[in-house]
Amino acid sequence: MTPRLFATFCAAMLMTHAAYAVDSDGDGVDDTQDNCSQLANADQRDSNGDGFGNACDMDLNNDLVVNFVDLGILRSVFFTADEDADSNGDGTVNFVDLGTMRSQFFSAPGPGATPPTGFGQRPVTAAFDYDLNGLTDATSQLDYDDDGNLTQQIYTVVDDGTPDTFNPISEFGFTADYTYTDGVLTRIEQDNDTDGNDFVSDFTYNPDGTLDTTTTTVFDSFGTPVNTVVIDYFYANGLRERDEWTLPGFGLVLTVFHSYDDDGLIETSDWQNAGAPGGQFYMYTWNDDGKLEQIALDIERDGIFDEIINITHAGGRPVSRAITGSLSVTPPNYTETPFYGADGRIERVDYDANSDGSIDATGTAVWEDGPCKKFFLPNLNPTNQAGSDGDPESASGDVLFCGP
Repeated sequence: MTPRLFATFCAAMLMTHAAYAVDSDGDGVDDTQDNCSQLANADQRDSNGDGFGNACDMDLNNDLVVNFVDLGILRSVFFTADEDADSNGDGTVNFVDLGTMRSQFFSAPGPGATPPTGFGQRPVTAAFDYDLNGLTDATSQLDYDDDGNLTQQIYTVVDDGTPDTFNPISEFGFTADYTYTDGVLTRIEQDNDTDGNDFVSDFTYNPDGTLDTTTTTVFDSFGTPVNTVVIDYFYANGLRERDEWTLPGFGLVLTVFHSYDDDGLIETSDWQNAGAPGGQFYMYTWNDDGKLEQIALDIERDGIFDEIINITHAGGRPVSRAITGSLSVTPPNYTETPFYGADGRIERVDYDANSDGSIDATGTAVWEDGPCKKFFLPNLNPTNQAGSDGDPESASGDVLFCGP
């Protein structure tokens, strides 16, 4: 598993100057200064500071395209005073803003005076001390392309001669490589023990940008393919309704059904084995602010939750994750506590192996300037641990947030 780096992001607004004035939209602001140069917005309101005015920026998750993800966010804040989703600045998110989103659907935000080149700073390394002796036990290196897409993660274990007290990530090294086509993630290759690829996942997408199919090939230690899993995704009203897993030669083996509340927030994921009883069950709980506060997993469908993750929020961001009955880490109960700097970036994560108030391991991050885009791993396969499991507000998949 990769480091759980919690962070927030804030894009910087960039401006240029020209030798003469052009005001294409007639709002009194020169195109070289106008954050919506093709749509009149004399107030230049830009609530999220990304360089695009609200009037032409219904890209609510800042991935540079307006799509169903943004529609889901808009739904969750409908009839509230959310500043970012309020396109016309009337103080309320309503049908006017929905109409604005419709007009921009499948388009990039803007154009503005100078589109932002990225989302601020990005994490590049993390160092972990699993026995608190002051020496590094493992490092994680993250690399990016010129567009700010995460291209590789290398997790390296260093033997400092002292047994680890608590290792919440991995006792072995791994490498994950990510391939993009036109800025969209299309392949992941992961080697979990540095002896060759353990799996390769390929992703295809629908014309509207939603995930269509994931094809994952699993390899043995000799590099020979031993299994292939194909996952097809189906949608209703802009939300992922179900996933169908098939194995070549066996047909449909698993169907995952998803349910949502009235705000479009996921409530359950019901895994049902084809032709046989069984299949795990996930339940998600959200607080009144639309923040995910609990994920509960019933692995045997016996009504008893085998793993529960509780997320505590303060100041609009997660401040702890307490895992009870963990199925992947020993001991089974532990707590992660992130610490933020004044700039909003994560500086350190402390791990409490027994949730007894002590600190048993710690991780620290290093940041650099450069373009950075939010990374999302579009897969519900719980054994697929590529990605940076850094966003507890995402009910499924893994997200790497860029820094401010």
